[in-house]
Amino acid sequence: RRSLETLGRHFSDPPRTWLIHQRWENSGVCPRHRTPLRRATIGGRTTAWCPRCQR
Repeated sequence: RRSLETLGRHFSDPPRTWLIHQRWENSGVCPRHRTPLRRATIGGRTTAWCPRCQR
């Protein structure tokens, strides 16, 4: 229950460590490798990933 209460308070503000912040900010660079993120539309939804992290 405490986890759900915490989630409810912070739901609109994902942690800064999540890749969602890097997809559209900072020119879409991986925070770990500083390489450009790749993007694709799959099933009508856009996704982004680091080619070095995702093997």
